[in-house]
Amino acid sequence: MNSADMRRDDRGNHSAFTLIELLVVIAIIAILAAILFPVFAQAREKARQTSCASNLKQIGLALAMYVQDYDETYPNRRFEPFGAAPDFSDYDQNSWRSVIQPYVRNRELLTCPSNPDRTVPSYDPEFGVSYAANFTEVGAAAADALGRGLFGQHRSPGVALAAVERPSECIAVTEIQNIPYVTFVVDRNDLSYTWAYGPKQGQVVTNIYGNCLFKGHSGMTNYLFADSHVKALRPNATYRTGQFNYWYRNASELSDQGKVTLQFAENRR
Repeated sequence: MNSADMRRDDRGNHSAFTLIELLVVIAIIAILAAILFPVFAQAREKARQTSCASNLKQIGLALAMYVQDYDETYPNRRFEPFGAAPDFSDYDQNSWRSVIQPYVRNRELLTCPSNPDRTVPSYDPEFGVSYAANFTEVGAAAADALGRGLFGQHRSPGVALAAVERPSECIAVTEIQNIPYVTFVVDRNDLSYTWAYGPKQGQVVTNIYGNCLFKGHSGMTNYLFADSHVKALRPNATYRTGQFNYWYRNASELSDQGKVTLQFAENRR
């Protein structure tokens, strides 16, 4: 056999991948992808949650500066005059988020990057649906009521810093979705809302506060507390009967309706 024939034989003896071997390689890649993609998704969400916590931390610092400038009093959840749009799309145009802007100077801080409704205009249309102040009361609240949370009604004198018994155990701001409100009322899960404007127009939300508490951070919500620290918690971890209640500034027992709201949110997928 001459050298040319030997070279041809060498080329013929090089083995190629068989179909079975290719299928095995593809299967291994698919398995690795199935394992790694959820890990990447979790890492991405963790980064977003961290960004959200940073936003809330800066909101907390802005609130602290506001309180110092206004006789140690927290802002109301909204102020007059209200908007005049017939669909209420600008009703809360002078909300708590507007009055802290001089201390923040960045509207992007008022939206969580994980929130699917962050680009949907809220009742304070400068800002998307994302963060909500803790105003709460059992039943309807008068225009000058302080409520039980950290933010008062629009004609109230405002909640005094001294009235917050345990700042490290009182929620200031939480996260919401599904409704355009600027506040969260833990004591009212008996209400409903129909969107009258925007991309959600016509959608009906029942049990609004149980359905609107955003828990997109692996089942948890980021909460800003009155002392400016931020903590991620599940809904039912914000109170414990006979032990603590993070929703009321006097730390008294959470109302039955409040417990219903949080249990509803806890059970929601």
